[in-house]
Amino acid sequence: MGYVLSIFLNALQTWLYTKLWDSFFIRRFSGRKFWSYWLLWTAITTVIINVLPYDYDYINILRFLIEIALDYAMSLTLYRSRWDRRLFVVITGYSCFFSIAALTERALLFYSGMTQAEYVYNKPLYTAFLFLRWLCIVAFVMLIRRFHTPPPESGKPRAWIPALTLFPLCTLFVLYQVYDAGSAAGENNAWMFCLLVMCAVDMVALFLLDHWNPLRRCGKRWPLHTSVRKFRQPMLRR
Repeated sequence: MGYVLSIFLNALQTWLYTKLWDSFFIRRFSGRKFWSYWLLWTAITTVIINVLPYDYDYINILRFLIEIALDYAMSLTLYRSRWDRRLFVVITGYSCFFSIAALTERALLFYSGMTQAEYVYNKPLYTAFLFLRWLCIVAFVMLIRRFHTPPPESGKPRAWIPALTLFPLCTLFVLYQVYDAGSAAGENNAWMFCLLVMCAVDMVALFLLDHWNPLRRCGKRWPLHTSVRKFRQPMLRR
């Protein structure tokens, strides 16, 4: 039963990633070919994540790095995009999914007064709330799809430069600190707050960079070259 649930949730997660990435990238394939590659990557991700052992001290850190690498590889296979923009979107999407899941779980524990162990061993509650967390993630993806569309295939976002990868790298560092803090409640809560801030900053940056066109602004509103009208001098009477 546990493996069946893991396969289902992993398929749901990769499907939601495609829906999120559809808002930022152009697909390489269409129809059955696209979904065949998606199914292949879902199987690869499911096998790798379930094969990874749990008995190492830093296994959580290794797992999230491996998951992000798999997400990047899947995005590279399925979509066209610049490498820096792809890295930005993949890390931001992973961090947002993680933040939503973690916050909904903490909200339940706070209002119910349950401990983490009581929550995990309460199978009916744990399963029901697991699906509730994913409903929150679905709502987040639908919200992004409502307000953001990918740039045309022939045009690329002009405001993008490789230096902007500093944003997702900072988010990656904060995510590492969240995993590394572990069960230290106070420190973990502080890093979780930082992760929320970084997720919000990254999403705002994505929207601004995709919609801001400095060349169009300069060309239409702030012209660089203006022509001066020539006036004929009045003729002098003799």
